[in-house]
Formats: sequence, structure tokens, C-alpha cells
Amino acid sequence: MRRGLTVILVLSLVACFGCKSLGDYGTRASFSGRVIDPKKQPILGARIEVNGRETRSGTGGAFKLSVPSASTYALNITHPDYASVSYISRTGLSGQRWMLVPAQIETVDPKNPITLTDRRPDLKVGGTTLTLPANALVDSAGNPPAGSVRAAIATLDVSNGEGPTNWAVRSDDGRQDGFLVSYGAVFVQFTEPTGKVRYQLRPGQSGQLTLPVLPNMKTHAPNNARARFWYYDERDGYWKRTGDATFDAAKGAYVGTVNHLSFLNTDIAKFDAACLKMTLDPSIPFGLRIRIRYHSGGTPFGQTPTFIMNDTDNAAYRLPATTNVLVELLDAGDEVFGNLVVEDPPGTALVNTVVNTGPAIPAGDSLWPPAPYTPCHPVVLRLGAPQVEIRINELPTDVSPRDNPTDDYLTWAPTFARARLATPMMSDVNVVLTNDPPFAIAGGGDVNFAAYVDPWPVNTTATASSLALTLPADGSWVPFVVAGKFGAPSHNDKDTIIEAHHNTAAGPIIGTKAMMVRVRKNANTLWPEERARFLFAWQKFRNKLGDNYIQFQEMHRLATMAGDEAHMQPAFLSWHRAMLLHVERELQKLEPSVALHYWNWDAAAPNVFTADFMGAPGVGGFLEEPIFSASNPLNGWNTDLPFNSGELRRNTDDHTVDPAGAMKPLADMIAAWTDYGPTTPGFFAVNSFSDDVEKFSHNTAHGWPCGGGQLTNPNRSAADPLFYLLHSQIDREWAAWQQARNRHGVGAGGVLTFPAPAHYDNNNNWNSPGNVADPDFRQKGSFLNDGLWPWDGTSDGAASTPETRPPNQAGGPLDTSPAVNIPASTPLIPSTAFPASVRRNLWPAVPTIPTNAHMIDYLGKFRPADGLGMCYDDVPY
Repeated sequence: MRRGLTVILVLSLVACFGCKSLGDYGTRASFSGRVIDPKKQPILGARIEVNGRETRSGTGGAFKLSVPSASTYALNITHPDYASVSYISRTGLSGQRWMLVPAQIETVDPKNPITLTDRRPDLKVGGTTLTLPANALVDSAGNPPAGSVRAAIATLDVSNGEGPTNWAVRSDDGRQDGFLVSYGAVFVQFTEPTGKVRYQLRPGQSGQLTLPVLPNMKTHAPNNARARFWYYDERDGYWKRTGDATFDAAKGAYVGTVNHLSFLNTDIAKFDAACLKMTLDPSIPFGLRIRIRYHSGGTPFGQTPTFIMNDTDNAAYRLPATTNVLVELLDAGDEVFGNLVVEDPPGTALVNTVVNTGPAIPAGDSLWPPAPYTPCHPVVLRLGAPQVEIRINELPTDVSPRDNPTDDYLTWAPTFARARLATPMMSDVNVVLTNDPPFAIAGGGDVNFAAYVDPWPVNTTATASSLALTLPADGSWVPFVVAGKFGAPSHNDKDTIIEAHHNTAAGPIIGTKAMMVRVRKNANTLWPEERARFLFAWQKFRNKLGDNYIQFQEMHRLATMAGDEAHMQPAFLSWHRAMLLHVERELQKLEPSVALHYWNWDAAAPNVFTADFMGAPGVGGFLEEPIFSASNPLNGWNTDLPFNSGELRRNTDDHTVDPAGAMKPLADMIAAWTDYGPTTPGFFAVNSFSDDVEKFSHNTAHGWPCGGGQLTNPNRSAADPLFYLLHSQIDREWAAWQQARNRHGVGAGGVLTFPAPAHYDNNNNWNSPGNVADPDFRQKGSFLNDGLWPWDGTSDGAASTPETRPPNQAGGPLDTSPAVNIPASTPLIPSTAFPASVRRNLWPAVPTIPTNAHMIDYLGKFRPADGLGMCYDDVPY
């Protein structure tokens, strides 16, 4: 019986070499493990096949299968409701967990044309569309379906390890092996309703496929305008040609025809394949996985191949040559070991786990060379022992069996950390913590240290360049405090290295910890790689479901309705700080190394208003679409909501020049005002910092590059990505004023207060003359301890009063113009609390209704756990 319909599209690069024969590994091979879904729930009834032998997953998703010895094993796991998984191995595989991605299931009529579009709610990349003509499907005997057909589709995120794990191809003449560099993937399968009979394309028929490019590969796709489609043959683990594709920049996808349906990809021929020979130190047990991610240089690739380490010597193969890759060691639960050490060359430990794949394998050698992997670039992997283990964002009392590398991000504020001996010793060990040498990593950040004190002193951060600790022989944790060194932020993820030296600062290094000093920077001075990560994060945020760019765009629109606490009120700064923080944290879920950088208009910003960044001025009339380069992730940025559809619009002035005082300079505002909020009624009584910054910095900045475009209207300003650089600048101006005026609050007796007249008063006012709401002066949301909308869960209220709140969906009591607003807001703005911080020891520990007071002490000067986890490159602690 022919294999069924399974589609994966990957946009790829190919390298081809001859393969050597493989040896025999014994009489039987054993395969066992569990089949789970993305939520780690077991999948029962999955079909596990190895070289023609098969079994089914049972209780707990577990399976066990013994097969005859062979030189190569093709493991395939399938289920009618999920995308398949495939893995090619030379040995048996025991105790592994295999994740299947749920597919979207539809019933279609094969006698009519079929259009199948992936619209699953949990989709992480853009949905694929496959179109088939009528009567295009047949079974293995060539017979058409007798009735309706069950269709399954799942666009796969191969950058997150979904789909087949092997990327082998053969040349057209079948004589050479190659590899693929993935740009995207999709799984499609057609069966009869019970799933027992699978259908394939009728000979001579073809389908039309539109497959979105992975976000991290879109900058490279324009350079490969024409490419091939390939399908995956699960019998031998090779991808084979099935059609041709063309990159459609407007769709951000490859479009073309396919004549065979299985896992598919797109590929350009390359001849620079390399491999890594990975020797395991005895500290690493067999059976763990190595994950390879593209890091920098060389040939970018979208997939994250994984390799199971079943021997002392192992190989990570079919990698682009002379390319920097990040090597991660995963445990049985797919958690990353935080103390992996890579020696490259063997005997020399790197400061992080980024290695170069080395030169291409000589022509004629196999892309999957057998042991002892002589053509491969050799590295040694080990766990840091007996050495020092360092963890960031942990308290002395925490019980954490595994380090969490996702919380290793610092600002100028103090962050609690701890260190210990990774293995027990005969006696205590003295260590000195230092930064790695300057320029050990280009652009790497630096940190300061401090001894741990409980309670931590108010208004104190770490300031020492090194720290001596005595680590107990029994491996007990010793706490300390670390903070980013002002003026030395990171430029790349995990480029800031703490070194633990034995006995003295000049002693041998017996432990390291990589982290990032992640701060909001002047967008005009970003390094190219910082700018690229920033743009790709916005693209991912724009395309994801759930909390995404469009939802926050709608939040800002609705906030301008009713009394509009977000503007013309003292809460202007605090409301926008909360919104920016929420957006920044959503971006960091997608790309941990990004922050909300700012457009500093106190000087020219020629590197901001370019086609490769936020857009160059358009040409033509006064108001035109900004110009974006084809490789810019913002290219083709649309504003989807009905109230604001169509392309971006800004004026056509030269925005790279100095605004020449169009926006009031920050230094003037700091010098002019000691009061935060106005001291007399009326919005136009400009006698405070918050009024001044809104009217003469913020308002002008919205109009300066925009004219009649989106930025000039609060109802639609958040549709332009420039909105966030603009408002990050406004928040920076508040932060700078706070630092210059010491306006973070006063801690006394365990209580944080804002005493008058130098600070906020204690009567829930913002230096207002009274506590009575005044439609011309204060509204609900403007007082110190008022909850901020929409996170406080309120909506509507008495119309035309200071207590009004925006409706969470247009069409409520305040909707006086149904034809103008959206009948059903898309997306709905949830009435939920501000989400808990995913990083330990930052506000809020649990979902919380934010108040204006929460937004003031953003550095956690009073209590580090109340800090917001953000800061600015030029505003010190």
C-alpha cells in the first residue's frame, strides 16, 4: 500500500555528497518511549513503525518494539488526529518522549475543488493553504473516494522541533546525498472517515500550495526567489522533489505546485555540509538529546534539529559549514541543562555553548559519516563539575532541581542569585566571581556584584566588580546579588559571562554563567543583529494568535473612548507604562533577547527612519506608505481592524534629520518641573511634568513623522509599529525625570509612600488640590491606587461622567455610533488581570490588577520583587 497524504513544506538549502555504507549493529534493536501532545498529555493508539514492524501506544502513551538488526532505522509515529514524527537512527532508541502536533480536521467533498487552510487557534506561524482540483484524490489502487474525505492539516514550526527530524535529500540522479535548510513546513493528510485508507494525488494531477516562511527566515527568502518543493518519504527518510515554488513577498510565503503529497519543503542546492563530532564526558549519561539552533554567520537555517546521544561519540550531521550554532543539551523532559560546557577544541572550554560547524566535509564523504566520525569537527560536551553552578533569579529558600535559562536576564536593578559546588567536596571552596575578560565576546555586557543581605536595603543595587564567596563542601547554596553594570549592556543573547575563579580573581575558572543585560536602548544606535531580532519579534507578535499586536492596537483604541484615562490625565504616563510592559513581555516570550527600544528625538535618528528599520519616507504626495526593504519583516505591514484597514501612512518629509526642537528637549522638562501632576484644574493648565511631556513632547512626536497618517489619531495610532518606539521614548523621559528628581517613592517601616510636596501625596491624589473627581481635572483611573483599565476588569459605567470606562467590546452603552465602531471588537479585549511575570522575583508574582502606584518604582528600589524588569541604557539606577 502506498504511503498516505502527509505534507510538510520546508524552504531549504541543499548540499550533496556520496554516502558510505553503514555497519551492522547486532541481531535485534529495541525501541521504547512515550507519545505525547504539546501539553505533555499522553496519546493513546498512536502507530509506531520501525523498518516495517509496528506497534501502538498504550497506557500513558507508552510503547515498546523490537526489530531485526539493520544499518539504519526509520522510526515513524502517526495518529489520525496529529502530524507525524520521523527520526532516522543507527541504533535502537529507548526511553524517549515523542511529541505529536494536533492537526486541524475537516470533512471535504473530493468531487469538488478543495481549499484547505490551517486556522488552528494555537498556530505559531502563518497558516498554510492547499488547493486541489476536483476528483484529484485516489487510493493506492487508483480508485477515487466513494464519499466524503477526512482532511487533516497542521502548519509546523520546525524552528521549535516539530515535524520530521531528518533533513536528507538526494540529487536528481540519485547519486549524491544532500541536506535541507528549512523555511517552513506543513502536514496534510486525506483519508476515508475512519482513517484506515489514505489518499494520494491522482497521477498527472497537482495541487497549489501556499506555505508561509518561518519568521526567522523571511529576511533570507527574497534572496531565493525560486526554489523547489520536496516531499518527505517516511520509508527511507529522504526528501524528494515534488514541484517548484516562487517566493511571494506580499504573502510572506512560497507559492507553487506539488504533484505528490507527503512532508514537503523548498530548497536551493548548496555544497557546504558539515558535521560535529560530539564526545560525551562521563558526566553526561546516554539517551539525552542535543538541540542545534542557528546563531550567527554562515548559512542561516530555520529548523532546530535534535540528535539523541546514545554513545560516547556522536554526530550532529547535515549542518551548514562555517556557521555558528547554539548547542543545547536537553533532559528527558526537554528542559535545557544550564551548566553544559562545550570544549572547542577539546580541552578548551568555551564561555558559552556557541560553536562553529567548521569546514565542509570533503567531497565524496557521507553527510552522515559513521563512527568514529573522522570528517566532523570535534567538540567535547560535559556538565560543569565539580565546579561552581550559578543560577540567576533564585532566592536562598528556593527549591529548584533544574536551572531555568529563560530567567537569566538583568537590568540595572539588583537581582538575587546563588552559587554552589555542583558536586560535594572534602572541604569548603573559596571562589571569586568576576566578569569575563573584555571583548571575550564581541559587545558582551558586564555585571556588578554584592553580598546578599536580608532584607535587601532600600535604594541599593550591586556595585562591586568582583565578589568573594565561600562555597560549602556539601553543595549548599550561597546567595549573592548581581546587577547589570550601567553603561555595559548586552548586544546579543547570553553574551554576559560570570566567571567563578578558584581562590583568587586570577585563579583557574571553575564555573561560568551566561546571561544577558537586557535594556531598552536608543534605536538609532542598535547593532544590526539587535535590530533584526527586534523586527522579527514584532513580526511574530503581529502574526500570533491570542495576545498579539492587533489586540493591543485595539486596546489603545478603546482606551481613548469614554473618559480616556490614557490621555490628558495624570495616568497618561502610568497607563502607557503598563501597556508597554505587557507588550514587551509578550515580545520576550517570542524572542527573549529583545526590549522595547526608543526613538530619541532630541537628536537626528538617521538609522531609525530607513527602509531596513522603521521605514524610509515614501514618495509621491504629502501622505504615503513608508518604504520598507523586501527583507524587512515590516514590509507589507497591514492594519487589519475595520476601523483602520489598509497600509501604513506617514508624511513624506525627511525624518532622518534633527527635529530641531519640534519636541521639547528632555533636559528642559526635567529642569522645569518638580510636580508630577497639575496643581490646578483644567487640562490646559500646564504646570507639571506629566502635562508638559504629554503636550509638548508626546503630542508633537505623534504628528512630526505622520501628518494625516495613523500616528496622529489615538484611535489608530497603535497600528503603526513606530508607536512603540515613540512611547518608549516618552516612558524613558519619565524614567529620566524620576531619576533626576528621586521620584520613585520613599520606603519607611516596610511601607512605600509618596509624601507631598516633593513626591506624590498619601491621599490617593497625584498632587491634586482635592480628592473629588472633576470631569475637567480627574477621572477614575487617575488616582494613585485606582486600578488601570482594562486589567481591572471594569467597563462602561455612567455615561459622560468621570467614572466612565471604555467598553471591552464596541456595541455597549457607550457606543453611540455603531456605524463607526466595530460591532464585535476583533479581538476582544479581555477583562483579566495583568499577567504574572514569567520571570521570578518581578512584579507581579501572581495575576494582579495594576494601579498607578505599581508603575512608579519600576526599578524595585524599595523592594526588588516589585521591579518591572525594564530600564533604559542612559538612565542609571
